[in-house]
Amino acid sequence: TTLGAGCVMQFGTASPGNPADAATYFVGAFSSSLVGFTVSGIPRIPIPKTGTVVRIDLHVGVGGILGTTEQATASFRLNNTTDTTISAAVQFNAASQLFTSGVLSIAVVAGDYFEIKLVMPTWVTNPTSVVVNGAVYIE
Repeated sequence: TTLGAGCVMQFGTASPGNPADAATYFVGAFSSSLVGFTVSGIPRIPIPKTGTVVRIDLHVGVGGILGTTEQATASFRLNNTTDTTISAAVQFNAASQLFTSGVLSIAVVAGDYFEIKLVMPTWVTNPTSVVVNGAVYIE
């Protein structure tokens, strides 16, 4: 959706997944479960305008077993090369949690692409039926 001079781009998983210990997953277009892509560059979302990413909201939902309090790291991955941390404290120990990074200044140009990279911890209890979605705000 384009709002004035800015742009809001959504990302997320189409179905729930059960993340594995110490695994890395990539989330982009609504095309797969959380555990669907372990290789970057596949679920990418094209960026339609030149600007600056100023905020990213990341929502984590757990529909099954809640995980323990170990923390994952979520990053904005630009063009399959550059990672910018959204949060290094992403947890899966509640049914619904929101993580926001509103102090970003990531330059992008039309034709770039992004994914959200999630590096999972090693849990005592792994969460199940996890979905991830959110929005990237470009000014």
